[in-house]
Amino acid sequence: MGKIASGLVLHGLAYSIITFLLFTGSNGRPSGNALRTWLIVAIMGALDEFVQSFFPYRNAAVHDWAVDVTASFVTVFLLLILTLSNWLPHDKKMSDK
Repeated sequence: MGKIASGLVLHGLAYSIITFLLFTGSNGRPSGNALRTWLIVAIMGALDEFVQSFFPYRNAAVHDWAVDVTASFVTVFLLLILTLSNWLPHDKKMSDK
């Protein structure tokens, strides 16, 4: 797969998709969803790198985790802007609390 897309692209795409799914599947205020989603994905990325350190054919890299966190941040920021500008629907009942 590395010949088609680099690890940077694959990590960024995978963690952007995970961020999108978590954000759009959450209830509550958009700002709370954004923070919660970003923190979950950051922790998940760290755990992913930790688990990779136990496999001899893989290596854990802080750089990969930084790509994961950055991709998640950019994605959640864009989703938050789209939600607050009413381009992306959200649960108004929960967001008014």
